[in-house]
Amino acid sequence: MRLSFLASRGLVLSVAMVSMASGLHAQALNATGVVGGLSIPQAHALGNGTLAFGLGNPLEPQSVTQSARSVSHVLGVGLASGVDLVGRFAEYGTRRADGYLLGGRSDLSANLKFSVPLSTGTDATRVAVGVNDIAGGAAMFRAAYAVITQPWGAWSATLGAGAGREQPRAGTRQPLDGLFGGIDYRLPAGPLPGSLTLSGEHDGRQALAGARWTSPALAMLAGARVSASAHRTFERGPMPGHTALGFFLALPFGERFGAGAAQVHADAGTAATPPSTPTLPETATDSQAARL
Repeated sequence: MRLSFLASRGLVLSVAMVSMASGLHAQALNATGVVGGLSIPQAHALGNGTLAFGLGNPLEPQSVTQSARSVSHVLGVGLASGVDLVGRFAEYGTRRADGYLLGGRSDLSANLKFSVPLSTGTDATRVAVGVNDIAGGAAMFRAAYAVITQPWGAWSATLGAGAGREQPRAGTRQPLDGLFGGIDYRLPAGPLPGSLTLSGEHDGRQALAGARWTSPALAMLAGARVSASAHRTFERGPMPGHTALGFFLALPFGERFGAGAAQVHADAGTAATPPSTPTLPETATDSQAARL
């Protein structure tokens, strides 16, 4: 009886948490080095203590004439509630066996973003400001931007404006230079675990469309979530169409050692006595609303 009761309680808690998470848009780090959509930044944040990393192959139009390959490695951390710091190593070109880069460019950059909600709840409007490629000699992606994101149930809309700080190549534009935006739609739950989101975006240079799949929290990986994305940019003048893929992992350390962990310990300590009906928070934290 005791085992049956505890198993039933665990099932109730699990279903409740999944139901709560299903109303939240799955936001992620992308290969351009920002938390947001497939290519653009959104106003969401990773969440305090969340560590995320991954790689992808976005194509930068200003480098396309020199590039035989494109790859970006990204590593981000939620420094505090609403504060993200992301490092990005991007390389466009090929290397010799001895490590010398041939016919391309490489860039090591750091991106910083500050995000705040304008209200409470899972559909709260958020605004953010950010700076990309803060310092360094080879500043391929230097830009400042402001962005606002508004969820409505399964939908989410983003609008932002940026200013690039580097001279683009002839016929191309710098990242986040001008207006950008996008709209997302999270498909209803199906046989595939996790969530699938369809997105259409314009990054200020080219239109693009694609999808992102995000796994549920994986107990075997201490609550981590994995995601995979694919999108297609559409040709515009000298800027070619390109198919980009991305793969990412997010580890919510802040939830493991913060209030969430304290609740787990509290539940374990009272498991021997009949508990009251469990309650859930009325509002979502940054890491709940913006984690993978």
